[in-house]
Amino acid sequence: MAIYGNPVGGALNAKTFMLEVNGGETEIAATVVGEETVFDATPNDVRTGKKFATSSGVEVGTKDIPAYRTAQGAVIIKPNENFSIVLEGYSQYDYTKLQCLISKFNTSVDDSVAVDKVVIGDNVYAVNSTIPLAAVTKDAATKSIKLNIKNESSVDYVLRYFTYREEV
Repeated sequence: MAIYGNPVGGALNAKTFMLEVNGGETEIAATVVGEETVFDATPNDVRTGKKFATSSGVEVGTKDIPAYRTAQGAVIIKPNENFSIVLEGYSQYDYTKLQCLISKFNTSVDDSVAVDKVVIGDNVYAVNSTIPLAAVTKDAATKSIKLNIKNESSVDYVLRYFTYREEV
C-alpha cells in the first residue's frame, strides 16, 4: 500500500497521521518513513503498559524494566569526623541497597584496601563480626547517608560506597 498526494492541514513536516476509514468509522495511526521499515520489537522488548507499533498493528509492552540509579565513590573521613556520604542528586541518599567498605588510609585511596569495617543490610559491622556497631540512617535534610559512627582515631579513613536506588 502506498499513500499519494499532498498533506492537507496540520504541520508541513508531520510524520504521524490518523487515517479515517469508512467515513471515520475506523481510525488507523500511520507514520511516514523514508523507506520501508520492518517493525521487529516484541511485547517483551517494551516496558509494561507502553503502546508500540508492530508489523501486525499496535501492541502493549510486557517487559518489567525497573528504573534505577547507581552511585559509587570514596570519601576521606578525617579524625573526629562522622562517617557519612552526601548524595544530593536524584534523592540517591534514599537508597534501595547500600554496601560500604571502610579502611585506614594508606599512601593513596587506591592503596587503602585493608578493610576493618563493612556496611551490609543497613548496619555497620567490624570485619569478622556479626554484631552491629551502628545502624545506618538516611538524612533527608542533608541528603546524606549517616553510618552513625565517628572516626575516633588519629588517622584518616577511606569510606568506599556503592548504592542503587530503584525509581518508582
